[in-house]
Amino acid sequence: MIKLNSIKRWVAAVAAGAALCGALTTARAATYLTSTYLNSFDDSTTVASWIYWYGLGFNNTPMTWDPTMDATTNANSGSLQVVAPFGASGDQAVFFGTFDNKYGYDNTVLLDGTLYDRIEMDVRVDPSTPTTTNGDFGTLLIGMVDSSTDAGGYYYGSGQIIPGKATNQWVHIVQPIDKTTPNLNICEGVDFKIASYGGYPKAPFTMWIDNLTVHQAPPAAPPSMKPPIAAKSGLNLFSNGTDQYQRTGLEAINPNFVNMGWVGSSTPVSYSITITDYPPQPMAVGYQTHIIISSDNPPVYRTAPDYSSTNVIFFDIQGTANGGQGNFRYKINEPNSNANVYAADNGTAGTLASLAASSILGTWTMTFSANTNVTVTGPGGVSTNFTISATAAAQFDEANLNLNPTPLSVYIGAQPNNTASVGQRVVVGGFQMTGNAGAFSDTFTAAALDTTTWRIVTENQGTAIYVSPDPAIYAQWSVPDAGFGLQSATQLLKANNVWTTLTGTNSMLGPFSSVVLPTGKVTLIPFSAIGSTNIAFFRLISGQ
Repeated sequence: MIKLNSIKRWVAAVAAGAALCGALTTARAATYLTSTYLNSFDDSTTVASWIYWYGLGFNNTPMTWDPTMDATTNANSGSLQVVAPFGASGDQAVFFGTFDNKYGYDNTVLLDGTLYDRIEMDVRVDPSTPTTTNGDFGTLLIGMVDSSTDAGGYYYGSGQIIPGKATNQWVHIVQPIDKTTPNLNICEGVDFKIASYGGYPKAPFTMWIDNLTVHQAPPAAPPSMKPPIAAKSGLNLFSNGTDQYQRTGLEAINPNFVNMGWVGSSTPVSYSITITDYPPQPMAVGYQTHIIISSDNPPVYRTAPDYSSTNVIFFDIQGTANGGQGNFRYKINEPNSNANVYAADNGTAGTLASLAASSILGTWTMTFSANTNVTVTGPGGVSTNFTISATAAAQFDEANLNLNPTPLSVYIGAQPNNTASVGQRVVVGGFQMTGNAGAFSDTFTAAALDTTTWRIVTENQGTAIYVSPDPAIYAQWSVPDAGFGLQSATQLLKANNVWTTLTGTNSMLGPFSSVVLPTGKVTLIPFSAIGSTNIAFFRLISGQ
């Protein structure tokens, strides 16, 4: 028997003998592929949608079809040529093409990646391309493009290493598809990434890709129910996917363009976040909750302002084996980097103070009593005082920096920071900003998230779930689940038993918030939809 809050029992049942349904529908008018996708790059039209997206100054530059290179030495075919002019400094080359393949960003043909198992291709590298110290050509990151975002698609796992023998023969590369990836059912194309931040490549890199295949998987086993878990009221910030640095959170909206900062204030200015639930040990260790203040306006890459923004105040709160630790970090004049914020202060970036508390749960606050005087407090009344330099504070002076009418940006959020913690969640029970013109507070106890105050900014869709104070649970089941819906009943094995369809094509309820985690899909179900706060039974049933 599973007992969660007032739910006393549950049952899982799966309809047997029914085939999985076809592709899920989306808000876009699109056609879905129903078989294995293959692009053998036979002529110039086969690269019509292929572009160098960003990095190395590309900015949507068209890619080239090469008729002189073909993996099967077919004189009537060719391949996709990839030319990445890497230099001495760290950079990246991101390129992709769509399944419809008519023009860049064409998403009229989609692929439900939950029904596919791997991406394959043949690769050859120009002999003039230098190798790594290991004698290979480094890592090629391979993924698919989410049609609902311009976030650059997905990169699965750690990518695939291109072997050194690729200079004198074509090599076959296989990349498994991670079925837990969010929005995997609305993929519009295949994308690749080569990055040199680790020291390779630091010279021009040329290769060819042929016979690009997205392989349709055999029919999957039907999904199975898992025990439900309690849903705690507040802002629930989940992590999913494969990226331990995935940031999920909110940005404070400033419709009246009023001051969100502290510089020049005649009264102390405070920023507080209240944490009401955290991952269990040992997953809590290193798991991060944060407040970020950025002076980049309009904001750039809202999902990762600590990295992308030029000037940042970063209140980084992490779980420890003994509770929690708050770290006040900053950087100025350092766009597209966050390495220095974790080191000792060097005058332009660093960690100025750390504060340990016996519990991660509770309220964490940073208060600016003057332009450069800072106090950080944590649960249990712990606190510390320090100063930031006048030079650093000046980078957040909205008046002198002429930031109006686009003032500072304020963010709250969380990220796992280690792979073992991916799939966990943080619950934020409140945020408060006081002492400036933009002051406001939110206890996250309304019926829904206040979208006039907050904008959801997350690298993976659906990971920020708002849970109102009304009783609710998270129903859980395995994926893939295409074609299946969740049903509930308040009694079982009685003549007048009635099942209510909660999700799926036949549902008249919802939509309900859900997220796909490494352990399966998690869907928030309010007790009001179940029809009882005492007993509930659940099952998955095929829409066929």
